[in-house]
Amino acid sequence: MESQVQSQVQIRPDIYEKHASLFGDKTVNGRTVNVQDLIARMTRETRDEFRTLLSARHAFQEQVGRRERPQVRRPHRKESRRQAYPPGAPTRMAPCFSGAKPAGQRV
Repeated sequence: MESQVQSQVQIRPDIYEKHASLFGDKTVNGRTVNVQDLIARMTRETRDEFRTLLSARHAFQEQVGRRERPQVRRPHRKESRRQAYPPGAPTRMAPCFSGAKPAGQRV
């Protein structure tokens, strides 16, 4: 028989009190699931990937801090995109965790 390790999810009391109706047993697509158990399982299953993504994000932030990557600021509501971004700077960045290059150039 395979033993299954169940870890308990700790939900902050203020969140639980404010959103108590979201927790507990719920029926989704005809199946009954326990929200806390689902959160715990998803956390275990994505823990390593999440750690990798955070590491990539921190590395990217360090590169921006050392000016190895351009720091792109969002335009102020009264500015147009053309005023906010320097010539040749990308207007959108692809997610840094994918290793992709900037998604688009200034339009």
